[in-house]
Amino acid sequence: MSTTAKTLEALANREYKWGFVSDIEADALPPGLNEDVVRAITQRLLPGQRVELTIVRGKARKSVTVVLGERPATPPRLNR
Repeated sequence: MSTTAKTLEALANREYKWGFVSDIEADALPPGLNEDVVRAITQRLLPGQRVELTIVRGKARKSVTVVLGERPATPPRLNR
């Protein structure tokens, strides 16, 4: 292993000493709201949890915070 690789490995493996560490968690789902997206959300989160969602339409983006409710046993049918 080269000296540079050893130095990088040593830096990567040592404890961070300059302050705090922030764990960042993010999930990305494919665009659209279909059964697969709803299932992924309900498997990871619980009713009552606050979730920040980013809505994308064209180039416009808007972030909203929602509180999840109970998912009905039989989802309502959409008239299209």
